[in-house]
Formats: sequence, C-alpha cells, structure tokens
Amino acid sequence: MQCMIQPAQEWIPHSGVGNTKSSVGQQVVKVPSNAMFGLFMLGVLVFTVCSVRYQPLDPWLEPGQAVSEQVKTSLSPLQKMSETLLLVEEMAMRWICFLLFVSLA
Repeated sequence: MQCMIQPAQEWIPHSGVGNTKSSVGQQVVKVPSNAMFGLFMLGVLVFTVCSVRYQPLDPWLEPGQAVSEQVKTSLSPLQKMSETLLLVEEMAMRWICFLLFVSLA
C-alpha cells in the first residue's frame, strides 16, 4: 500500500473582485473609527500636556492671613446655608407648635 500525499495548495488571499460590498462596508467603518481614535489620542495628548504644565499656588508660601482669608471666603456660603437652615427649622417648629395648639384647643 502506497501512501499518496498531495502537496498543500498555496493560500492565495482573496482579491475582492466578487466581494465589493463587504470591502466597501469595511472601509466605511474603518475610516471613521480611525478618525475617532485619532481624535481621542489627540485629546489624551492635550490633557497630558495641560496636566504636566499646571502648577497650582503653593499655600505654604502664602502668609497666614491670606490663607485664613481664603478659608473664610470658601466657608461663607456654608455659613449662610446653615443660617438659612436654622431659620427654616425655627419656622417649622413654630408651625408644629401652632398646629398642636389648634388641635388641642
């Protein structure tokens, strides 16, 4: 018994002659995706350069009064809000007392 081995056929890439729809479809997807990826990489580059070059003020180099003034200005909205909450709470307590008085009377 003699073994006949046939040589493997060479793989020839498809030239796309009869398959133009999928080729055009691939190009339609490929071009915008490459453009969007390029824009993303440009954004990453700009963000990196901005973050490397950003140098905030060093609070240790400022005098003590400037730091305390900055803390006061940043806390003043919170203080106003807490005063407003106290007023609302006081009004609510007055209404509760009034409603209790009316319901008991």
